[in-house]
Amino acid sequence: MVPCPAAPALSDGIYAIAMTLLVINVAIPAHLDDAAFHKALSDALPHLGAFAVITRLTLLGLGLVALLLFPWPSSTRKQP
Repeated sequence: MVPCPAAPALSDGIYAIAMTLLVINVAIPAHLDDAAFHKALSDALPHLGAFAVITRLTLLGLGLVALLLFPWPSSTRKQP
């Protein structure tokens, strides 16, 4: 069997999404009418916006780090 290098990354991603959903308390009380629901939604929007901005900046930072050229150890460089 050939090992798949993407499998650990996929499982890590699924685990991270599951943990994020467990941490974020998304619960809608049953007693809300339309006006109360819209008020609660408008109160939650700044928090959701901040979460989206932080997530986007984190992904941008990780993407930039992935583009960096890392120096190779001198023992693995080919000599001309």
